[in-house]
Amino acid sequence: MTSYLLNVVYLLLLVFASPVLLYKSLRHGKYREGWRAKFLGEVPRRHGHRYCIWWHAVSVGEVNLLATLLAETKRQRPDYECVISTTTATGYALARKKYPEHSVFYCPLDFSWAVKNAVKRIRPDVLALVELELWPNLIKATKQHGGRVAVVNGRLSQHSHRGYRRVRPFWKKVLAQVDLIAAQNDEYGDRFLDLGAPEQNVYVTGSTKFDGAQTDRENDSTIALAQLAGIRSEDIVFLAGSTQEGEEQAALDAYRSLSEAEPRLRLILVPRHPERFENVAKLLDRSGIEWSRRSQLSSDAPEPVSRVLLVDAVGELGAWWGTSHIAFVGGSLGSRGGQNMIEPAGYGAAVSFGPNTRNFRDIVETLLARDAAIVVRNRDELRGFVQRAIAEPEWSAALGRRAQGLVCEQRGATKRTVDLITRLSKHKTHGNYLFTSESVSKGHPDKLADQISDGILDALLAEDPSSRVACETMVTTGLAVVAGEITTQAYVDFRAIIRQVINEAGYTDDSMGISGNTCGVMVSIDGQSPDIAQGVDADDQKGKDVGAGDQGLMFGYACNDTPELMPLPIALSHRILNRLTEAREKEEVKWLRPDSKSQVTVEFDSENRPVRIDTVVVSTQHSEDVTTEEIKNWVIENVIKPELPADLVSGHFGRDDADFTWEATGKAEELAEAAGLSADDMDVVATSPTRVRSWPQLAWVPSAILLGTALLLVARRVSGALDQPLPAGLLLLTIAVASLTAWGSVRVVDSNPHARWAIFGISAGALALLGAALSLPGTSGPVLGTLWTSIAVVIGLLATEVIPRKRRTNVRAADATAGQTDEVEEPSSIEWQRLSRLRTDAGEDRLEGWVRLECAPGQRNDVVSRSFCPTRHASK
Repeated sequence: MTSYLLNVVYLLLLVFASPVLLYKSLRHGKYREGWRAKFLGEVPRRHGHRYCIWWHAVSVGEVNLLATLLAETKRQRPDYECVISTTTATGYALARKKYPEHSVFYCPLDFSWAVKNAVKRIRPDVLALVELELWPNLIKATKQHGGRVAVVNGRLSQHSHRGYRRVRPFWKKVLAQVDLIAAQNDEYGDRFLDLGAPEQNVYVTGSTKFDGAQTDRENDSTIALAQLAGIRSEDIVFLAGSTQEGEEQAALDAYRSLSEAEPRLRLILVPRHPERFENVAKLLDRSGIEWSRRSQLSSDAPEPVSRVLLVDAVGELGAWWGTSHIAFVGGSLGSRGGQNMIEPAGYGAAVSFGPNTRNFRDIVETLLARDAAIVVRNRDELRGFVQRAIAEPEWSAALGRRAQGLVCEQRGATKRTVDLITRLSKHKTHGNYLFTSESVSKGHPDKLADQISDGILDALLAEDPSSRVACETMVTTGLAVVAGEITTQAYVDFRAIIRQVINEAGYTDDSMGISGNTCGVMVSIDGQSPDIAQGVDADDQKGKDVGAGDQGLMFGYACNDTPELMPLPIALSHRILNRLTEAREKEEVKWLRPDSKSQVTVEFDSENRPVRIDTVVVSTQHSEDVTTEEIKNWVIENVIKPELPADLVSGHFGRDDADFTWEATGKAEELAEAAGLSADDMDVVATSPTRVRSWPQLAWVPSAILLGTALLLVARRVSGALDQPLPAGLLLLTIAVASLTAWGSVRVVDSNPHARWAIFGISAGALALLGAALSLPGTSGPVLGTLWTSIAVVIGLLATEVIPRKRRTNVRAADATAGQTDEVEEPSSIEWQRLSRLRTDAGEDRLEGWVRLECAPGQRNDVVSRSFCPTRHASK
């Protein structure tokens, strides 16, 4: 439910922000790229099965930070595959340029359908979020797919912490899913802990920005830029970097007032955001000072004569800092909170910044404590700082040396961070492994057959301890068959024992498929073969404990995982089944039947200590008069949560908002919804001939509303009433009728309540906006109304995943009992089976997932026992 609420919140924010986004897209060219990746999660599909780390870096600064992290990862684990996502266009362009050997793509927006699709395509083992970027749906999708989540170079400012603190219960659940938080300092680490992050997952590693800071001014990039700009050795370069509005003017004023007295002074301006390049250029034009653009410099052109340079390029600031002697770090005179001042400090420049540096408070405090930087509170103090740096070169140089020394001392965070990330690996070379055990109830057909054979053996041994029994049992609908060879002096009523065991297992009614009172019983037991008897007798005479007739081998071991000295997975499997049996025998619910099975997978570390429960599978037979929702709610609340250790399921499928993958055979729509797969991705998800209704049918609902709006506008134009406001009564009637029509249409087309509410909400919201706009007189109302309605309809279609990507054809599902398939590549079985990707003639991807197929005794071929699997549907 949390994912759906987040989707609604995101959609509302997107609707209200859409005019601004549209304006920026048309005016500045922003937000035009990566729409399929952002809204549909159609990122490049990763091939192969190498261990994968997905690094998410929002923009240019975070992309630059990846340099040392990627290099250290490659040094430690050259077999790992790394992929990179960004949010901004500038970050994307820089990542493509800087890391061509890695797959780079736009990160999907945090809509549940988009992130699920992206995670399915990438299959990350670790999602590494640089600095913060806590997107709940993305984290949740990664965990459901079996990946780990890490926050690296973690930074949580006081302002952000205060905002998160207002909804602490929500963020506590989100942070419980984060396996590693590598914070930059103790203060940030304490803030993560205050929000509810598990203490054992929070580490203080230091800032990786210190590792990425260049300290050699003679590096190739800096030398090339200095030559390009015509910077000579005697020049004094004053560089104002990452500047915001107003800060370029302050730097320009300082330069103008000092350049006449000091002709060696040069000014380089590097605005923080590319969309401000033109505004700064206009500012320089108005100043009357001769200046140059970085984009117009050429190594073939004569040496530039202008002493002022505007760097209108992205991703070069780090190298430009190496040309500076006097540095001002922008974003600090206004309210932004500062920018990274480590890079100029690393080069040994005399560093200054404004008083508003809350985003880098720890670094600022360290620099100031070491007398390695200067705070300038306004443009006058900035001018005074530049003037002193020029007049007192020894003071300026000493300031720079202290800053550079501090940067060198703080290095090492990158290695510590990558060390922690590699520990998250479940790869066998890192020691962690998965251990799975399975248990069946006494009503399971296999167990029932064993109990009948054991019952006959126990009865014979009770009367004749020297009895030799070799018998097997087969149980099917309405029939039990026992056959074998026996040597004994005892007489027992085999049929009575068989019926008693079946009744004690809980099969007392024909509706369950078999009943001990009425089932057929076939017994075919003969005397033991003389040859086998001879071998047993000969061994007895020789004093051997095990004779030739004792066949079979059992393996097991004891351990201290549990009080019963059994491995934890099998103990938990037994615990789940014991609870189901108790509930059935006490008649806590009427729909439970005797047949059930459980399977538990536990992850252990290299020292054989349980780390977490990875997967739980439960399958139980039930009556036909119970709904999937009833089964789901009861089993989760009364079996799963009470019986599994909370410390091993915290942040996994033990959460209140846990997602459980259900296989309700014969109920294709419910299975599709539970597995997080829409009919837009597949046509068949069931194990009986049931078809999923295609959600693209829903597209006509908002489309019909938009068409009705157009007709209303035409009618008003024809009647000459367009310049008059729409009567309130008619407006409300129109909205009510259209809303009810939308609701009824969705209810008929699709039974999914979440889809129904989503479509209804989007339709009603669009109509409300439209009505408000149409109530305005003149042409502005209809134009604005049509714009808003169109945006809302498009967002609504995306939100409910109803835009068909390609033409699809329905494929009939496999018959689980008969083992027959129709247009399915791999035949189904009654064991775990992987539904292969269904393909049409065009070869398009259709479906990938796991489905549990298990026949319930006594049910028809098209009715299979419902089961649930609280785990990643596509990773097992």
